[in-house]
Order: sequence, then structure tokens, then C-alpha cells
Amino acid sequence: MEKRLQITVKNRLVTSLLALACALFMFAPGAEAHYFSVLPKVSRTEVGSRHSVIVSFTHISTQAQYDYSFMGLTPDREMLSGKLIYSDGTEKDITDMFAAYDDPEGTEVKGTDSRLAAPVITKEGTVTAACRTRMDIPDMMSYTGFSKHIFNTAFDRLSMKPAGGDDVTEIVPLSDLAGAAAGVPVRFRLLHKGEAWAGAEIEYAYDRSPIFIGEEGPENLKKLERPTDEDGIFSYTPDAAGRHTVAAMLDLGDKNYSSATLSFEVREKSGGSGGCSAAHGGILSLFAAGALFLLPVIKSILKKRSER
Repeated sequence: MEKRLQITVKNRLVTSLLALACALFMFAPGAEAHYFSVLPKVSRTEVGSRHSVIVSFTHISTQAQYDYSFMGLTPDREMLSGKLIYSDGTEKDITDMFAAYDDPEGTEVKGTDSRLAAPVITKEGTVTAACRTRMDIPDMMSYTGFSKHIFNTAFDRLSMKPAGGDDVTEIVPLSDLAGAAAGVPVRFRLLHKGEAWAGAEIEYAYDRSPIFIGEEGPENLKKLERPTDEDGIFSYTPDAAGRHTVAAMLDLGDKNYSSATLSFEVREKSGGSGGCSAAHGGILSLFAAGALFLLPVIKSILKKRSER
């Protein structure tokens, strides 16, 4: 770990990483829950066009707050990496695409507050943008953040597949997110290094959640009432259509922290029996009414035939 850290920050080890620690863990009370997150601007992109993959340390699911450059760091591949995963299993590394980006709606700091990559989407179906950060600060803390944004969702089960490997914390849906609808509970499993993690607090928000001043400073995430169960499972019910986020921060002890976020799109819930089912039911009702109307006529014809 120390060797990797020396490669990452070179001669700025002490001043830069101390500043980073202060920003992440002392910027506001309890600020260790500021997540490394992918902040999508849209959830659907046509094949052949670009999709913005924005990453930042934030406690607001829709706005960047600050990134490495605020602390005087220029992240390399060891500190920041990202990839796109397509439904056919192929991957596109986007690590070298990340550049400084100033989110016009960002909060807390002025100037560059996030990193942006804009890869071209080349394939149909669900796409996962999976990004990671790793920072080791001797005698202060070790932090790993892993974040996913699921977009262009289709019923191909890609959203249900773990993407982070066996050394991160990750939130994995237990059903295809293409079916996520307002008012319908969705179950997830929280994993740490590939193993279920029980008792973790889960936070959530969606793209219209109001921003307020909380224990973490400006934020819009709120906690679920129930933590993850013994199998690492939790249930979240989106109450409206739009882009939703669920997140977890694990305190691993000895100043080690690991976070996970997941954002995805939720559609409006279908009303009633709807569509073909409703039409089919209507046809059956008309048929039944017609049969009752014709019943006396049929009886009369049968009676006349029996008298011949």
C-alpha cells in the first residue's frame, strides 16, 4: 500500500494527502459519509453518442462537491479508474478519459469539483459505468470507494451482475433494474470483498430530493429505517419515477473506510391491469353480456325445433 501511495503522489505526499484527509473527513461533522460517486446527468444515451460519466466526493446524489484537484492532487490510474461494461460482457476502459470538470450546480467549493469522462456508447442494451478510487494515507486513513451507474436499462440481467471484483464494497440488485418502478420494492445485497455485509446503514435519494443542511453539511441523502440483514440484503421502495441512488459507508476499523453507491432509473408504475389484459377483459365482458342477451332467443329456437 505504501509503495502504491508513493507512486501516486510522489513528492506531494504529506501536504496533498493531509489536505485530502481534512476535506473528506473534517470538512463537516461526520463527513466520512461523503461518498465517491458517479453523478449521471442522463440515464439513457443512443448508440453512437457520448455519455457523461462524472465522479466526485459528495453527499448530494445529483451535484458534485469537490474532487482531487481541490486538494492539489492529480489522480493517476491507482487513485481513480473507471470502465463501461456492456451486456455482452465486453468492457471499455475510460480511466484515461477523465479530466477536470466544474459542475455548474456543485456546492461547497468553487472551481473544479469533479472529474468527467465522455465515452461513446457503441452497443445496445444495458450499460454499467463502474468507477473506483483508492487512497492510503499513512497514520491517518485508508479509503476505497466504488460507484456504479446503470443506464440504458434493458431486460438483459446486466444490472444484477457484480462489477467491482473482490476488493471493494458493492451494492448488487437482486432483480433486473429494467423492471424498477415507482412504488415497487427493490431488493439489493451489500457485498464487501465479495461477501455479504450485515448491519450496514443504507442511505438513499432521488433526483428531486431536496437539499438540506444535515450532519454531513449540505446533503440530500436519507437513511433507510432498516440496515442490511444477515445476508447483506436490504429493500428500497422508490416513491417516484426518476433517477435514484442507494449508498453505504463501512467503517472497517483502524481508520479504514469503504463506500459503495449505485444509481439507476425508475419508471412510472403501470396502472390497473392495463394494456392487453384490460382489452382482453373488456372483450370477455362484452361477450358475456351478449350471451345473456341472446339466451332467450336461443331457447325459443330450440323449443320450436323440439316441437317439429
